[in-house]
Amino acid sequence: MQRYVHNEFIGSDHSIVQIAIQGSDPPTKTHIPRWNFQRANWQRFSNLCDLSLPSISMELEQSYQLCETSILQAATASISQTKYSEKISVPWWNVECDRAIKNKKHAFNRMKRTRSQTDIIIFKRCRVKARRTILAAKETFWRHYCSSITNNAKLAKVWRTIAKFSGKRASTHIPSFTHNGITGRNDQHKAHILASHYASSNVDTHYPS
Repeated sequence: MQRYVHNEFIGSDHSIVQIAIQGSDPPTKTHIPRWNFQRANWQRFSNLCDLSLPSISMELEQSYQLCETSILQAATASISQTKYSEKISVPWWNVECDRAIKNKKHAFNRMKRTRSQTDIIIFKRCRVKARRTILAAKETFWRHYCSSITNNAKLAKVWRTIAKFSGKRASTHIPSFTHNGITGRNDQHKAHILASHYASSNVDTHYPS
């Protein structure tokens, strides 16, 4: 068993301790990047598709693979993808919250170095101020948001805002499942299990292999 102490406190007053059992870290989740359609260059995408997509004059399977590859290459060259960040953004966070957290971290680091009574008192005051600042930012945002909701507000958007307010992140990880005694090991294996199940359910439709 190995133990690591991180320097980043992630908003806590204590160091983060990571423990690796049997010399291996727990598997990290792979996060699928998303297309940023708001910044897409659609004219370039259309031109690249026109150049790379020939007229279909071959077998269906080959035509499908060529079409998929051409569209993906055009999208990669024309549409940017969002980058994943471990930092969870909340809508109520503001400049005052940033300043209060930084002051608390600086006071905490100074208290760890000196261990003096004065620095301990300063750190406790900064910690209390940071908590009050965060609570005030939450309350202010929530009041403004509730007053802005009308009868025409979409329920899905309201629930998304509530989830963001709570600091929850939508997971893009495909959950594990078992089919006919076989458990999916990774996302590619899960996709093959689903494809095999759908293929066996449509044996009478005579799809190509």
